[in-house]
Amino acid sequence: MCSVLHQFIHQAINHPDNTAIIYGNRQITYHQLDRLSDRLCWQLQQAGIGPGHNVPLLAQLTPEFIIGLLGISKSGAGYIPLDSHSSPKRLAYIIGQSGSPAIVCCHKEGAMRAVSPGQRVVLVDQPTASPTVSVTYNLPGAHHVAYVIFSSDRTGSAHGVMISHAALHHMINWHNQHFDLDNLSRGALCNPPDVDVAQSEVWSPLVCGATLVLPQNNTVCLQASALHHFLADHAITHAFVPGALVAQMVSLPQPVNLALRYMFTVGARWKPVNLKHVNFQLINYYGPPETTHFTTCNPLVCASKNPLESIGLPIAGAEIYILNDQLQPVSDDTPGEIFIAGPGLAIGYLNNNGLTNEKFIMPACAKGKRLYRSGERARWLADGRVQYLGHINTQLMLAPHPPVADSRLLRTLKDDIYLARDIAIKPWFDEYQIRAPHAIFLTGATGFVGSHLLADLLHSTQAHIYCLVRSQNAVHGRKKLHDQLAQNFISLSDESLARIHVLAGDLAEPCFGLPWDVWQRISGHIDILYHCAGAVNLAQPYSAMKRDNVLGLRELLRFAANVRTKPLILLSSLSVYSWDYLHTGKRVMREEDNIDDNLPAVISDSGYVRSKWVMEKMADLAAAQGLPLMTFRLGYAICHSQTGASAWDQWWAGLVKTCIDTGSTPQLQDLREGLTTVDYVTHAISHISRNPQAVGHKFNLVHEGQNNLTLSAFFQLLEHYFGFHFLPLPFREWLAQWDRNTSAPLYPLLGWFKDQLAEGLSAVQLYQGGFLGDCNNVKHFLQGSDIHEPVFSRDLLARYLCNTIGHQAQVTP
Repeated sequence: MCSVLHQFIHQAINHPDNTAIIYGNRQITYHQLDRLSDRLCWQLQQAGIGPGHNVPLLAQLTPEFIIGLLGISKSGAGYIPLDSHSSPKRLAYIIGQSGSPAIVCCHKEGAMRAVSPGQRVVLVDQPTASPTVSVTYNLPGAHHVAYVIFSSDRTGSAHGVMISHAALHHMINWHNQHFDLDNLSRGALCNPPDVDVAQSEVWSPLVCGATLVLPQNNTVCLQASALHHFLADHAITHAFVPGALVAQMVSLPQPVNLALRYMFTVGARWKPVNLKHVNFQLINYYGPPETTHFTTCNPLVCASKNPLESIGLPIAGAEIYILNDQLQPVSDDTPGEIFIAGPGLAIGYLNNNGLTNEKFIMPACAKGKRLYRSGERARWLADGRVQYLGHINTQLMLAPHPPVADSRLLRTLKDDIYLARDIAIKPWFDEYQIRAPHAIFLTGATGFVGSHLLADLLHSTQAHIYCLVRSQNAVHGRKKLHDQLAQNFISLSDESLARIHVLAGDLAEPCFGLPWDVWQRISGHIDILYHCAGAVNLAQPYSAMKRDNVLGLRELLRFAANVRTKPLILLSSLSVYSWDYLHTGKRVMREEDNIDDNLPAVISDSGYVRSKWVMEKMADLAAAQGLPLMTFRLGYAICHSQTGASAWDQWWAGLVKTCIDTGSTPQLQDLREGLTTVDYVTHAISHISRNPQAVGHKFNLVHEGQNNLTLSAFFQLLEHYFGFHFLPLPFREWLAQWDRNTSAPLYPLLGWFKDQLAEGLSAVQLYQGGFLGDCNNVKHFLQGSDIHEPVFSRDLLARYLCNTIGHQAQVTP
């Protein structure tokens, strides 16, 4: 039997010097990869691993992940890919389900954070076998388990999907043959190790002698421009790109050195994108894990051709059945449930014969064929393609007490609320750390709010400020910071600049990606932390927001507790309240209200909102253990009141541009975004955070009463001051003016305006008639200062329009 493992070994024998993996400056040939995985295989055999075992593989996106899955496969066992950043609860559950005699960890720090005492661990990065060890493989058979993917169903339960070597071999080779992968191709690993598409990313190049390139910085795969440059700089020819980034990537200027021939994405619903300026083919796959990655394939065409939404045609021998409730085929374009047959079907679910028998059935209409029941709806299009219609009976219905206890999203969020195991918070600190700190640690200094907060902290204290900047090195990081200061019209004295210390690192990495001794030394030197960094994207799912926002805060909390306790000033968002008023009827959200009350709304809100809710809960958990914490919930800082500096990529700026371009506004009743100015926000934070009495409090940085502008009030001010005339239109009519224009400022956020989340309404519609934020704590701690809520005057708005859309209006001297 030929398997993907046999094919890899064939490449290692016949093309030993071909480059298999590139990871930064590290290059591994096929021969070297073969030998490294042999050493691991020997260690596993000594640990009693062999055919019939399913071995957990705790991994990050490093070469050790590839070595790990090859070594496990050579032992005859199946591998269970796990992201070492997953919650301990999830890891413990899956490890327990595996029944494996040993666990494979790619890196020692991953084992320290994720593995319980007493568990036998084999470390990939610390091999004990001789480099020349002789190994006898237990090569797998066609129906042996290649890997097990743990996915969650709609109730939140995690099930291990067992994929056979025959299914994996069939799918990988179909993909390679149809999209021209050969030994001259270059692939990239852009997805987390524990998702099924990552298995395709790994095996597709390895079976044909191609090169697999791994990004050294995982955040590359979360940012469109960074991923674009990565693909170009490494001459990638075939890449699976996260769906949330595709629209942005195809709209960016295409680098002249881009060698990309195929960009793949995976998803059931796909909005048309503008492909006029790209030279590669964009391919959309659809398929649940139970069908070995992919079931259908749809080459996407440009939005200008007004294509029908579709998941395409079945591939690789797969068959699609669309059946009614009586398990009979539907006629014509009648909607029904998707059932799938073919060589890609999974063996079943690990340790769950009951679920296997429920989901894999043999209805009479299939004439003896085994079908997978997807729980998803679709219909046939006239050209034979399939149009996806969504999950069956899963639309969230709003009610006074919604049944969210079994929600998959609820469990996901709650599972992520924990502190790293090695955190031990000492519940005491010196007040000078707050009143007059000598050293401040600031994240997010290269952002819009963060750069202004940096300037305010330099002005209001004599502290040296250590700025963690995601960059190649400190020199590049300092340039990045200075460029942001200049862009925001922030001028600092030489004395202030001398107190800025740039650290090149990554917040979500262990020790921020810094050498341990540097991290340790700085940890003992810092007095107080200001956490302003974070991913802000209304279009991306929670999984994309989790790394920067949730994992980043977890690492910062480790830092806060290390050596000595350091107070944390956390910049959160008013969005943690979501559209809670629909569930509770509350119209005023008080600063000390328990945000658990908002959870029914949060789980149906954007990935960004969910991540901010988890961040607050995790910080509160640390505070309960003694960490001094102040939480500031920010409104929408649209500009600086005096300079007019603004963040050009904000959604509100896109809204203003769209309304001016169309001469119309959407009729959205009492929609408030907490509009304010960045200088008010940072002045307030700088002032309040110097007061030790503010520890333990939360602060809503939102305007009061009529000064908390609604959308309609904001545009009425533009009409009053600048002579604009906006025609109020029903929301759907206003949306129809631009929802097919891929160049529209708001098009990347189309789902936020169009996708129905609850009661037939989109996210932006659900924010109508929202809450008024209480800000009593803010008022109390600002008493006696000269910091007051700004009013959106003509001069302030003129500066904003000038810097945001280039509209020139005279400003009063």
